[in-house]
Amino acid sequence: MAALNELNGFKPSWLKWHILVAVGTPIVIGIGYWYVLKRNKQIGSKDTKKEEKIKENTIHRPTVEKDFSTEVKVSSPLERAQELKNSGNKLYLAKMYDDAIRCYTEAIEMCPKEEKDTLSTYYQNRAAAYEQKNILEDVIKDCTSALEYNPRYTKALQRRAKAAERNGNLEQSLQDVTAVCILENFTNNSSLITADKILKQLGRQHAKEQMLKQKLVTPSKHFVKSYLSSFSNNPLLPLNKSHINGHVNTEIPLRYEIKLLILGC
Repeated sequence: MAALNELNGFKPSWLKWHILVAVGTPIVIGIGYWYVLKRNKQIGSKDTKKEEKIKENTIHRPTVEKDFSTEVKVSSPLERAQELKNSGNKLYLAKMYDDAIRCYTEAIEMCPKEEKDTLSTYYQNRAAAYEQKNILEDVIKDCTSALEYNPRYTKALQRRAKAAERNGNLEQSLQDVTAVCILENFTNNSSLITADKILKQLGRQHAKEQMLKQKLVTPSKHFVKSYLSSFSNNPLLPLNKSHINGHVNTEIPLRYEIKLLILGC
């Protein structure tokens, strides 16, 4: 009976513990689940931000993969023109002037128009080839084109001056060689000698042209009379008498005696 009473007294405590376990376990599990879920969200948020940042960096700095096996080098028009000019130079040195002119012409057509110094060189090179073929008009024309792109190109000025001199245009030649002397600050003796030579040739040419333009004019009777009357009388002979060849001539004025004696009359 006493044992039964003890069991009866213990039963309420056991029930309380059972109830506490039954109620507390879901709560603990729920709290744990909530904590784990929150933790996963925080980690996921950090990973998402990290991925977005990596993606953003990837967008701003894209990587380009090159296929070097299929890459083909394409020359620019200027590079192609330079190659043609170099070929023309080789042909010029080989004295193949027609082929050199063809290469220079293609280089001029290929070269961009904004490359003024380069185009000036191409025109001057072609003028040199024309000079070897003695085509003076084309030499002058190409040198003029070269100077349009580079007005201070002394080599083109010298070549045009030489061609103009050979072509008979001394005035153009003198202008060009004078420009060369100015650009060289009058320090090149060769240019100075050339300028002096052309200046003398031009002076002789102008003098000859001027002489050809003048007409021969015979003096008038009045001029002859005035000229003869300018001589004074001979003070050594009697007035109105002149001894010429042993004869007395009273008809000849005394002022003509000296001239007649000189002439042997």
